[in-house]
Amino acid sequence: AAPAGETPAPAGPPKLSGQVRADGELAPGGVLFVYARSSPATRGPPLAAKRIPDWTLPVDFSLSEADLIFGGAWPEQVWVHAKISRSGDPMQRSDDDVGSEVIGPLAPGAEGVTILLGSGI
Repeated sequence: AAPAGETPAPAGPPKLSGQVRADGELAPGGVLFVYARSSPATRGPPLAAKRIPDWTLPVDFSLSEADLIFGGAWPEQVWVHAKISRSGDPMQRSDDDVGSEVIGPLAPGAEGVTILLGSGI
């Protein structure tokens, strides 16, 4: 949320949208993160991220330029993946965390992207 007196940055049209689902049953708890990256590698900071604290699968998601971590313009292609962090901290890793495979490359405006949790780390 923007500080008092400031308007939040406009979200703009989604650059990527879809749904996060599970490969089987997942225990509730933790925070769901959806990441967009500039390559299929899952190390280092993502380009964009969406934090979803109170999730119930399936979850619809969208990412826009407002979700870019360092600002700037949306790139010509991205790779996406999702993770449930049981601690709620995206930097901590735990054996209880649940991840997905990396999907991509995806062009701006991609819709109907399905991210399947439980199929990767």
